[in-house]
Amino acid sequence: MKDQLQIPDRISIDKNGYDIFISYAQEDITDVKQFVKALEKYDWIIWYDSKIPPGKNFDQIIYNAIVSAKIVIVFWSNYSVNSEWVKEEANIGKAQKKLIPVFINNVNPPFGFTMIQTVNLVSCPRSSDLFFGNLIS
Repeated sequence: MKDQLQIPDRISIDKNGYDIFISYAQEDITDVKQFVKALEKYDWIIWYDSKIPPGKNFDQIIYNAIVSAKIVIVFWSNYSVNSEWVKEEANIGKAQKKLIPVFINNVNPPFGFTMIQTVNLVSCPRSSDLFFGNLIS
């Protein structure tokens, strides 16, 4: 498993695009918010499902966000490996060759994702700079 996530100093984005799309299960929102907060310090434009406007068709909004993002980060956890939404989002990122999987629990990735190098954050304390430091370096 890879211990570091290599993200360029600044990722160029298309008009209305995102640097990073985050895919996760709702049960993991606490970890995801910490991760997003750390990445936002680097002025990256990050999309996760808190940005869906009320009354909009979320499936099309999510798809557009994924295809406009430069990187898709999927958090594999006890919950996300069983989520059809997370697997679909990860599959789109994989098909576009921009998927970066991250383990936050000791799980096997879903079928179709086992041959992709994954960042392992299982043993990193969530409140520690270690959780983020190696990812951003």
